[in-house]
Amino acid sequence: FTVKNLSKTDKEISVKKLDKITNLPDIKGANYQFATPVNLLESKVVEGQNNLILDKKTNKNNLVMLNANTNTADNSDFKSEVLKLKKGRHIGPEDRNKVLVHEEFAKLNNLDIGSKIKLEKANSSEQKTTNKDYEVVGIYSGTKNNEFQGLSSDFIENTVYTDYKSSQELMGYSESDKKVTSVDYFVKNPEKLEDVAKSAENLAIEDTEIVKSNKVLFIGTNILIFFYIFKEPYFFLSKYKILILLISIVIGYSSLIFLQKIKIKLSLNFFKEIIKIFLISGIIYCFP
Repeated sequence: FTVKNLSKTDKEISVKKLDKITNLPDIKGANYQFATPVNLLESKVVEGQNNLILDKKTNKNNLVMLNANTNTADNSDFKSEVLKLKKGRHIGPEDRNKVLVHEEFAKLNNLDIGSKIKLEKANSSEQKTTNKDYEVVGIYSGTKNNEFQGLSSDFIENTVYTDYKSSQELMGYSESDKKVTSVDYFVKNPEKLEDVAKSAENLAIEDTEIVKSNKVLFIGTNILIFFYIFKEPYFFLSKYKILILLISIVIGYSSLIFLQKIKIKLSLNFFKEIIKIFLISGIIYCFP
C-alpha cells in the first residue's frame, strides 16, 4: 500500500510523521519517494512529446522531474513495466548521487553509463543554491502520459530517477528532517495486506491517505469484464464464453501477483476474492 499527502498545495510529508507506520510489526520494508522539479545545468531537455511543444516564454528554466527512490526497482512505473530498464542497473539504498535517464534524454545529450549530469534545486530564493553531479547508472525506455502544464519536467523523457538520500541533500533537508512525497510499504505476509493497511489508517496520521490502488484497479477491471460477459444471453450455454471468463480470472490474478511481486497461496482468502467478484457482477447484471 502507498501513503500520500492529502494536501493539494504541499505534497511533502515529514518522514518522522510516518514513523508509526514504518514501525508496525507486519511491515517488511518501504520505498521512500520524493518527486519535485529541479533545474538541469549544462545539458538539454527534450522539448517535444506526442505533438506537444514547449512554450519557451513560459518555460524559462531547464526543468527536469527528479523522482528519488530508496530502490528504483520498487517504483510502480518500473514494476508495472510502463517503463523498462534498457541498459545498466537499478538504483539501490546504498547508492549515492546516481541517476537513471530516459533513452531520448540520453541520446539528446550523448549520455551513456558512467556519464554525469548536474542538477540544481529549483525555485529557490536563496542566493547560494545547491547543485550536485549525478552519475548515470541506467537508461530506461517507455512512455507515460503526464498532465501537461507547459513545463519541460512534464515530459517523461525529462524524468530522472535518483537515489533518495542525495535528493534530500540537494534540497537542503537535514538527516533529522527528511521529506517524502509518497511511500510504498511492503508487508511480510501478503494475506495480511488488508489488515496492515487498516492498522495504518487507524493511526489517523494528519493529512495523509492510504492507497491500495493495485487491488482496487484489479477488482474493478474484473467486475467490468464480467458485467459485459454476463449481459450476453445464454452465457452459460456457450463454452467459449465460460472459457473467456476463466482465462480472465487467471490473467487477472497473474497480473496482481506480478504487480505486487508476491505469491498468493490457494487459501480461503483467494477463493473469497473470486466469490466476491462473481457476487458483485451478478448484482450488476440484475440492474436494467
